[in-house]
Amino acid sequence: MMNARQQRAWCHIGDVLVPGHANLPRYSDTRAVELIPRLLAAGHPDDASAIILVVQGLRFVPKPLLAALLHLVAAAGRLRGAPGGPFRLLELGLRGVILSSYYAGLDGDNGESRIHGHIGYHISCHTGTDTSA
Repeated sequence: MMNARQQRAWCHIGDVLVPGHANLPRYSDTRAVELIPRLLAAGHPDDASAIILVVQGLRFVPKPLLAALLHLVAAAGRLRGAPGGPFRLLELGLRGVILSSYYAGLDGDNGESRIHGHIGYHISCHTGTDTSA
C-alpha cells in the first residue's frame, strides 16, 4: 500500500509522462496510481525498492525540469552498450510503471474506461460455451 506522499510522487512523474490531451485525461486525473503497488509486486523486490527511491527523489523536481531530465535520460539510454544500460533501465522502469498503470483501464467508476474508449480499445470476454458471439 502506498501513502499519500508516495501517490503524489508517482502522479508528479505521471503528469510529465502522460500530460493528457483532447479527451485523454492526465495521469493524476485517473485512478492509475492505485495499480502501482500491484505492478511493483510483480517484479523483484530490489527493483521495486530502487524505483520507489528514485520516484521519491524526483518528487521535488519541478515539472519543467523533470521533463528535461527524463528527456536526457532517454537520450543517454540510446548510448550503445554498457554506458547506456542504466539509463535504459531507468526509463523502462519509470515509463513502464506509469504507462502500464495508465492504460490498464482503471479510470472509470462504472467499469468503462475513458482512456480505452478514446483510443478505440474495447474488450469483450466470452466463455467457451457462449455461441452467441
